Amino acid sequence: MTVSSVLPTDICPPSTDLEPCRCGYLFNRLAFSCYDRGLGDEKISQLLDQFISTPGVGALRELYLWNNNLTRIPDQIRHFTELDDMDLSWNEIRLVKKGSFNLIQHLERLLLYNNMISSIESGAFNGIRPAV
Repeated sequence: MTVSSVLPTDICPPSTDLEPCRCGYLFNRLAFSCYDRGLGDEKISQLLDQFISTPGVGALRELYLWNNNLTRIPDQIRHFTELDDMDLSWNEIRLVKKGSFNLIQHLERLLLYNNMISSIESGAFNGIRPAV
């Protein structure tokens, strides 16, 4: 999936601040897309920090971070409370910590396959409302 169009700068940071990632609408939904880049935890954290410092971050619905070199679930995702689609597959995540998804109540799809998950702490998925 690719982000199709550029949003106004009041919602997305300037594209130069997000290189090599993209922010924009994907099927009329705000998406942050940084997949298949081979980026590690530090670079992804820097990019997400830049993104969450921008007004309108609450509107983010889709987050694509698959096929990078993440070893943990980024702490910044708790700021994206309206997320309903998140892909963290094909990384190197080993642990899903308690509270990783606490504030993401509308998550409908979470992809974690093809990671190296060996431990999921009790309460890791607390806060996610079950789909009805």
